[in-house]
Amino acid sequence: MLGKIRKIHFVGIGGIGMSGIAEVLLNLGFAVSGSDIKATPVTERLASLGARVSEGHAPGSARDAQVVVVSSAVMPDNPEVAEAKRLQIPVIPRAEMLAELMRLKFSVAVAGSHGKTTVTSMIAVMLAAAGLDPTATAASAFWTLWRPGTFNRTRPKDLPFTLASKFDPLRSSSTPAQATSAPGSIP
Repeated sequence: MLGKIRKIHFVGIGGIGMSGIAEVLLNLGFAVSGSDIKATPVTERLASLGARVSEGHAPGSARDAQVVVVSSAVMPDNPEVAEAKRLQIPVIPRAEMLAELMRLKFSVAVAGSHGKTTVTSMIAVMLAAAGLDPTATAASAFWTLWRPGTFNRTRPKDLPFTLASKFDPLRSSSTPAQATSAPGSIP
């Protein structure tokens, strides 16, 4: 999906998971816009990095986007989502965009009932100690020991990885298996 897409709009961009993905996409050269209920230090940081961020939700905000990414906290009747659908702009959940990012590099996903953040953090430290520069998402925030959103700095041998539990089955067309079945990923 990301091959032809250059303009991405996030509804609920101020959330930790959404902002991490938005920052990674900015670092990869995508045009990122987004909105949230109110301005926060997170949205101000994204704006300082080049994102076009608006406070509140208005129908015209996503008009120029090629895809709209929606937080699981956003209601289906959101005016930006409704406008995107009216304009036939694809609307996808955050989990689906995360899966798209995971397809870009060799990926590892950590799943389970308990301890995912701990195990993800331990793996990140081990990969860094092995001379790699892993990009990880744990507790829904992207980081690269310990710089946020630096996915594009990884080298071909480096491993981005994620917790596999951060998807919303009620709003997502992705399943954990789909999210981790990218070329080169470990199912």
